[in-house]
Amino acid sequence: MPGCDRDPYLEELFAKCQELGNDIVIYHLYDHIIREAAKEGVQLNKNNILDFYDANPSRLIGIREKAVLSICDEISRKESVHVISSPNYFEWKGSNLQGFRNEDLDKFNLDMIIIITDDLSRIKDRLLEDIQWKSQRFTYTEIAKWRRDSIDSMWNYAYSKEPPIKIFLVAVEHDIKVLYDLIFHDEKPKAYLSYPITGVSPELIEEERKMGNLLASKFIIFDPLTIKDWQLVTKWKELRDRDERPEFFDCDIEYKSGLKKFKCSYKEIESAIKDIRHQIVDRDYKLIEQSDYIIVYHPRKEISVGVVCEMVHGKMGGQMVYLMYPFEPSPFFEYHSTQIFKSREEMLTFFDI
Repeated sequence: MPGCDRDPYLEELFAKCQELGNDIVIYHLYDHIIREAAKEGVQLNKNNILDFYDANPSRLIGIREKAVLSICDEISRKESVHVISSPNYFEWKGSNLQGFRNEDLDKFNLDMIIIITDDLSRIKDRLLEDIQWKSQRFTYTEIAKWRRDSIDSMWNYAYSKEPPIKIFLVAVEHDIKVLYDLIFHDEKPKAYLSYPITGVSPELIEEERKMGNLLASKFIIFDPLTIKDWQLVTKWKELRDRDERPEFFDCDIEYKSGLKKFKCSYKEIESAIKDIRHQIVDRDYKLIEQSDYIIVYHPRKEISVGVVCEMVHGKMGGQMVYLMYPFEPSPFFEYHSTQIFKSREEMLTFFDI
């Protein structure tokens, strides 16, 4: 969906490919639509394209179909890795406008689908700063629904095929090497990093995520905290539990680019909180489903309910579940683990790291 910083992330991917000598061509569907519209005497740009689509849906669909065919033609004439980029639908003035139809996707004969996403706070900020979107002033509830529907529609499309198309959910907060490896080293094993989050000190979170960095030498690691909705939930809950209900509150979130402060409406977050919490679970389960392994790093004694649920989901999906737990394991840990390690060093040795 718009607001996820997809284009800068793809620019970073292109630079990585140039650095490593890999050929890649990135097609932005929007650019091809603008080009095909101009051939028909229609001058479209970011400020008017969605209004035109809303008023003339059949005309825009026809133009988009020509744009899809023009991309297919270019792909057929060049041997390379080809990436087609576009949002899959738009919320616009109360209308739901498709970025492309399933029939358009079928024409590309896709080998893989990658959904690039981000947390709600940054999406909201970017939409407010974007000349195309700032007048819409979307709420957290609207953005959460938009993000969920965007992800689910692509997930359903991928699994409607026989065999299913490979599909991955990747947050822009992941290092660009994750996206690069998915495209160029798809044979590399993929692992979901599971670890306690709720009630954990920042220092322990840092230790847990450093473990992910070590594992990244052998695995494509999917880290759930690259999508930082939980920080928003936690801050709102702290205020509620203290019986404080300010009109606005500040939420500080640390990103790889540095600390960012968000000014949030208490009532707006309150109205969206159930959807946000449900999406955290659904998103993490999707990250598990796209992985070959669940690697659990659980250095504290108190057992995390979320971690146990993730282990169960992984085992039910057929993934190998490897657990580092330096205490006497509960029967549930034992039952849902493929193997248990008593120390970080023992686990890293097992993976030859």
